[in-house]
Amino acid sequence: MLYAIQQHAFSTLVQLLKERLEQADSPEDRLKAVIDNHFHFFVANMDEFKVCVHEMETLSGKYYREVLKTRQEYFDLVRETVNESHRGSQYEIDTATLFLFGSLNWSYMWYDAEKNADIDKLSSHFLRVFLNGINEH
Repeated sequence: MLYAIQQHAFSTLVQLLKERLEQADSPEDRLKAVIDNHFHFFVANMDEFKVCVHEMETLSGKYYREVLKTRQEYFDLVRETVNESHRGSQYEIDTATLFLFGSLNWSYMWYDAEKNADIDKLSSHFLRVFLNGINEH
């Protein structure tokens, strides 16, 4: 069951992100597509989201390797997109990508559908902070 939830979530995320990235024209649009994709999928699938964040290490053997491969594909797509918007060292790009995932993945702890009903607006705020920091307007 855990394998099915994880594999479904990450294979769906990969497929949806590839579709969104094809429609995006600029590096900033592509990064917005990453954030939108993550938020939209997990807001609609909050229970899967919690399982994906907390239960990966519960899998083992073949199931772990298969899910890890799909998760890595998702990570690589996001890292490539981060690299397009900020050309830096591999260390900087990996760190920025992990920072982005950390921010997005923690949202299940604070997300409130009534306060954050406009997912696109929330995504735009995340994009602005990710690209410019908190002091930019």
